[in-house]
Amino acid sequence: MIVGILAILKAGGAYVPLDPLYASDRLRSIVCDAAPSVLLADKAGRVSLGEAILSSVTAMDPSVQHQITSRNPQAIGLTPQHLAYIIYTSGTTGKPKGVMIEHQGVVDYVMSQQQRNLQIQPSSRMTQFSSLSFDGSVLEIFGTLSFGGTLHLLPNDVRLDIDRLWRYLDQHRITHALLTPSLLQDCERLSSLSSLSRLLVG
Repeated sequence: MIVGILAILKAGGAYVPLDPLYASDRLRSIVCDAAPSVLLADKAGRVSLGEAILSSVTAMDPSVQHQITSRNPQAIGLTPQHLAYIIYTSGTTGKPKGVMIEHQGVVDYVMSQQQRNLQIQPSSRMTQFSSLSFDGSVLEIFGTLSFGGTLHLLPNDVRLDIDRLWRYLDQHRITHALLTPSLLQDCERLSSLSSLSRLLVG
């Protein structure tokens, strides 16, 4: 999906992240509200969304390699005010609402976090732990790639299993991570991660 996000932005589009772990009704509600022109959906995603939704958009399977006309298509002229992505609120107080974020907002956010907290360098290794439907993923993805770091895409079985997660962080010498507070209760285990230099909590 990271490649898909970068391709969408280079083509001048804005992306709307859909978490496959969300209920089908929520996913369909977001798609209906955002009205995307193209939808990236694998087999499981197509089942969750249903054919009624898929019939209204151009649906593409990200695992299928499509023929391209150029090895390096030229980026169109974007301005800081162009839309980068739309992220939806949790909807705990009612219907989820789409929040539109422009390119300038992404750059400002990433730059401020780089200066205050991240300090990513080419030798840095950051996990992509957050759901793509959470703003934290923007920091993980663009905060890492913009400054030459390595982004580690965590498999779901690692993300959902605390023991596997800690082993992954240790074995891959992760230097930067954004984790939820519930994962940080084992202070002894946390202190054993000698490579971890920056830990963000959210």
